[in-house]
Amino acid sequence: MSRFLRYIPAAGAILLLAGYIYYSIRSEWSIAAQVMVYGGGALLLFSLFWQWEAIQKSLHRRSVRYGSAAGLVLLVLLGILVLINFLSFKHSKRFDLTETQLFSLSDQSRKLAQSLKQDVYVTAFTKGNPPQSVRDLMEEYRAVGKRFHFTVVDPDENPGKARELGVQKRGDIIITSGSKKERLETATEESITNALIKVTREKNKIVYCVTGHGERDLNGNGGDGFSTAKQKMEAQNYEVKPLVLAEEKKVPADASVVLIAGPKFPLLQPELDGLQGYLDQGGRLLLLVDPETNPGLDDFLKPKGVTLDNDVVLDASGIGQMFGIGPAAPLVTNYEGHPITQGFENTMTFFPLARSITTASSSDQGYSVQVLIKSNPRSWGETELKGGSAKFDPGKDKQGPLNIAAVTTKRIDDKRQAKMVLFGDSDFATNAYFQRPTPRNGDLFLNSVSWLAEDTELMAIRPHTPQSRSVNMSIAQTNLLRYLAVIFMPGAALIAGVAVWWNRRN
Repeated sequence: MSRFLRYIPAAGAILLLAGYIYYSIRSEWSIAAQVMVYGGGALLLFSLFWQWEAIQKSLHRRSVRYGSAAGLVLLVLLGILVLINFLSFKHSKRFDLTETQLFSLSDQSRKLAQSLKQDVYVTAFTKGNPPQSVRDLMEEYRAVGKRFHFTVVDPDENPGKARELGVQKRGDIIITSGSKKERLETATEESITNALIKVTREKNKIVYCVTGHGERDLNGNGGDGFSTAKQKMEAQNYEVKPLVLAEEKKVPADASVVLIAGPKFPLLQPELDGLQGYLDQGGRLLLLVDPETNPGLDDFLKPKGVTLDNDVVLDASGIGQMFGIGPAAPLVTNYEGHPITQGFENTMTFFPLARSITTASSSDQGYSVQVLIKSNPRSWGETELKGGSAKFDPGKDKQGPLNIAAVTTKRIDDKRQAKMVLFGDSDFATNAYFQRPTPRNGDLFLNSVSWLAEDTELMAIRPHTPQSRSVNMSIAQTNLLRYLAVIFMPGAALIAGVAVWWNRRN
């Protein structure tokens, strides 16, 4: 019996340590953690009471005194570690060291969470805790948004709550704010951020897309379509509607932004008059005009300080070939200081088949002009592109960097300001290039829409789906790796150990 009681202190210490580790990992004071901690503490107290006389006698030994000093130092170190761990729970700070910041919120998500003006409640209906990835994501939002609240509800234990919020199945995530509600089946940063936009926006803003001149098809799913751009705008709670200016003669009064994407044929004069009247009232216009087209906008644009050049911007840097898009898609890394391009530093955008833009220092209609983006210095504006080959002609072509996008604004009165964003390309926002070869093309388009619509909290680098970093191996490579890890390396260590033992023996 005494031999059995001798192991009680060790068992108590092991139980106490196991309970602490379990609580630290799960961050949950569960019944299992309580049993281990309280049980271990009870065993230690019992062993202390049972061996009290032996402990008193041993205190007079020299070895015990030395051991007590070492034990005291150990207790102090243990106390420091416990204090550090406690402070880390109270004031946690995470560092994301991944190359693409996989475990950090995007700029847009942070800005949106920080700017919440009303409480947002996110409820996950699941039995037990949701996956660790979901909890980590919610903690990121809660850390930057004081009005962001996250709770977990078991639909079996609280069916009334599930019925009230319209839960359809276990695993649903319901996001509510005021009377608005959004239901998510999967919790990704993009879906949560889009849901936050929908439940916090007071009313939807409308983007009218001019049609009738060969513009990009908003519902087209092919590479040259604009269905991705439309889907992304709608995800941010914009209503996207077609507009036939030839019939309406004017822009509807509820328009937040008017988009003209890639017109191939000239706009009629009544249509241009309608656009001019819209701008004169403080309207917002986004123009994407491709090269080798004549939409008849010269007289409309020149008084506003911008002119479309009759050329194609070519890039001799060779970087476009790395992405399979060739020299006719100039690389852009030079962004001027503007809210649309804020955060684009050290990132790339591409503009397949773009034309350059000439800007004036002043305009006849009182507009202020600012260059938005420029091509790189190893580009030029080719004016005679024939047979798929071209070379720089100093007498005809313009040497880069060249303007590819510009912004022009005019103050109408204290409350209204006319804004126009002009791109010498529409391909960059098509389905083929919206998120490839870099997602920044899509960010640039959406930032332009948000800036025109005065949605400053949406203007940022948006969340994107993480790229796959998996390694694909053949069966032979898998078997080779298995043999190296399971047989060769342990076998080599065993042989080396036997050799050392044999040498020492002899």
